[in-house]
Amino acid sequence: MEERRRDAYALRFAAVLDHVRTHPDGDLRLESLARLAHFSPYHFHRVFTAVVGETVAVFVRRARLERAVQLMRAAPGRALGSIALDAGFSSASDFGRAFRRHYGRAPSRWNRRDPLVFRAGDDEPDVDHGPHRDLIARDAGDAPHVDLVDLEARRLAFVRVRRPFEPGALQNGYARLRQWLARREVGEAPGRLWGMSWDDVDVTPPDRIRYDLACPVPDDVEAAEGVGVRESPALRVAAAPARGDLARVARVWHHLYHRWLPTSRYEPAHHPAFERYHAWPDTMDAERWDLECCVPVVSLRRGV
Repeated sequence: MEERRRDAYALRFAAVLDHVRTHPDGDLRLESLARLAHFSPYHFHRVFTAVVGETVAVFVRRARLERAVQLMRAAPGRALGSIALDAGFSSASDFGRAFRRHYGRAPSRWNRRDPLVFRAGDDEPDVDHGPHRDLIARDAGDAPHVDLVDLEARRLAFVRVRRPFEPGALQNGYARLRQWLARREVGEAPGRLWGMSWDDVDVTPPDRIRYDLACPVPDDVEAAEGVGVRESPALRVAAAPARGDLARVARVWHHLYHRWLPTSRYEPAHHPAFERYHAWPDTMDAERWDLECCVPVVSLRRGV
């Protein structure tokens, strides 16, 4: 059963792989590829990496390089700039950098007949600023238990936290939200504070990550004073506890996307993943976290 579910994911990504290889000079932005696979763009990159085994950026770059090599072999006298554009690179210099990184030499120094050898271990994502990558390997804890939880629709007040991984950023954002709620006599309770990232922290530069701290509020509360209000729909979420240091939190997210999801009966819903805090941010630090990692899900579609 688990293999059939994993196969259902693999078939949807097969369409993406085929599209990239046959249209290397086309629109290969993450949002476009997510639509092709019928996945939410909020989760596409993580699920792609879990199923395919490499990031979207690495696969796209590799497919473009392989196409460029085919063109170079087929037309030994053709100009590199023309080949670069046909293979999907923005310029000859962009192609040259990728070629040197991948094969260890400039494309102009390859005679287009000799074999090319990939420099193993040197093909890393173009953007890899997230905190998870190194932390996962440091946590040898057991796999977390995952529950399916149904959450009712709610109205959320939120503050946007810039650079959420910088020291004190979450605490300052929480203080702003707490003061705003107090002025409106809205209370707080464990599990009611959400941390919602609108970006994939594994591929988005830290200064561009949009992270909201949110709390349910009554229907008559309106946005004001730099605090926004939005409606959150009813959700079914795959929820797993994360208690400990940041390595543990990273490993829980990794388990949800790389282990649990591809073998489940579910796929990510079109809604950002989020964390439900069971301890307030001003009581936590890098070594003490108490929260729940939540991935909104819907039943796995087949045959799309």
